[in-house]
Amino acid sequence: MNKKAIALYCQWHMDDNDIIDGQKEVLMYYVQNQGNKNHKFYVDNGFLGSSLDRPALKQLLSDIEKGEISAVIVVHECRLCSGYPDRWDEAPRYLAALLNIFKNHNVEYVNLYDLSIAEKF
Repeated sequence: MNKKAIALYCQWHMDDNDIIDGQKEVLMYYVQNQGNKNHKFYVDNGFLGSSLDRPALKQLLSDIEKGEISAVIVVHECRLCSGYPDRWDEAPRYLAALLNIFKNHNVEYVNLYDLSIAEKF
């Protein structure tokens, strides 16, 4: 029986490897300090957070549906969804929908910003 993986999700709206690498560093710091070795990165580099139509996010949701993920970790909730001036009202709705999916599949959600982990970097 395979152990479920922890999903490490990274996103940035412009194609910027430095920003993505910074997010990966923070996420790796956290999982290594938790002693977890079974993790998988999902990276949407160059995709807007104001849309749920992102390749890595779609793959993450598919893996959750298949029962392969035990937790989703992000450096900040705005990596999962964020609003722009013409879409401010959609971000909370998108986040609520994603959190509901996680809850319905018993997937833990960890926002490192809320834990003050991301602020150390």
